[in-house]
Formats: sequence, C-alpha cells, structure tokens
Amino acid sequence: MSPSDTEPPCIASLLADARAHVTRLTNNLPTEVDPLAVSLKSKTPYLALCFREGQAWRAEEFARAACDMFERGDDVVGVSNTRGAVESVAAIWYLKCLIEGEIERGVASADVYAHLKQLHLGSRSDNAFPKAINATTMLKKADAEIPGVWRSYELMSEFGHPNYWGSAGVFGSPDRETLITYFGKGLRKNMYPARLGLTCLIAAMGTLFHAYNKISDMTPDFAKACERENPHGSAT
Repeated sequence: MSPSDTEPPCIASLLADARAHVTRLTNNLPTEVDPLAVSLKSKTPYLALCFREGQAWRAEEFARAACDMFERGDDVVGVSNTRGAVESVAAIWYLKCLIEGEIERGVASADVYAHLKQLHLGSRSDNAFPKAINATTMLKKADAEIPGVWRSYELMSEFGHPNYWGSAGVFGSPDRETLITYFGKGLRKNMYPARLGLTCLIAAMGTLFHAYNKISDMTPDFAKACERENPHGSAT
C-alpha cells in the first residue's frame, strides 16, 4: 500500500537532503584514470576503475535530473530517473563485491579481466561487444547485502512502465459522485511518488559513497592480486 494523502508532507525536506547528497557527488566526480598509476603490470584494476567512474557519472546525471524533476512536480520522470541512478549504484556495489572476492582469493582468477570487460564494455544489442551483465543481477547482488534494494527498485519500476502508477495513478482523479475521471498534474495531491523516489535516492547516494570509497581503499590490494595472476600482459 502507498502512503495516504493525509500523511504530513515532507517532500521539501527530502528534496533538500537529496540535493545535498547529489551536490557532493557532482563536486567530486572523477575526471581521469591513469593506468600506470594503478598498476605497471596488469590492465585489470585500470578497467575496474574505468567502469566505476563511468557509473559514477551516470548515477550523478540521473540523480541530479531526478532532483530537478521532483522540484518541478514531474514525479513520474523523477522516480524513473532515480531508478536509473539506483542501477548504477548497484553496478558499483557489484564491482565492490567482485574486487573483495579477488582480494580474498589472493591471486586474481583467470576470468576476472573478461568479467570486467563485460561490465565496462557490455552491450545487450551489439554483438561486437561483450554480452552485458543484466542490471537485475547487480541489483540482486546488492539486495543480498542491503535488504530492500530489490523491492524499492520494483516499486520504482512501476513508474517506468505504462502501468497504473506510471499513468492513471498519478495523472487521473476519479470523482465517485459524477463518475467523471479528471486528468491533470497534481490533482491527487499524493506525496507517495515523490516520497518514494527521494527516499530511494538519498539511500542510493549513501550506498554509492560507501562502495566507491571502499573500492579506492581496496585498489592497491586488488592490483597486487591481479599482478600475481597477470594473464593479460602489462598495462603498457
């Protein structure tokens, strides 16, 4: 069940909190990855960081646009943009878990480079690229450690499709007495879409910062594990 229309509005507070998180990300977006600064022997950790940085930029764009949409009252687009940001956050979390596994192993597995190529260069439609890893796989991986991620994503997905919450549940308002259904923006005065999207966005930003920084902390050990295996030549 969605929150009722009678619950106290908290959208302004949530929006301010979300913008603060997104601004922090915007101000700290990475602008380069130097392979030689990561490892002189293995391309693998460089590829991992390139994937992370690309997802950080994608998450920031979706998250910043989501805040703009919620401020305008365009809740369907706001939730849909939040959903896109959450996918990138889950991708960064998935990378964190992959790196943790390689470090625990001590020597990088022979297929880790191919796995990272799937992440960084994967495509669902172009056979010239490696087959992409489904976002669902990444979201389920995050949900295993952060319960509720998948359920939140499912709820937001309702707004990303032409389902009830993506259409009539936001834009339609039936009059039980006249039987007329009116359509327009803000007729329902329902806080649920914005509250769902902003709550998920705030949580996603916190998760991104944690996973992003954890990857930074692990990169030296990951590089050592990759250099021990080093099945793909030098970074040069």
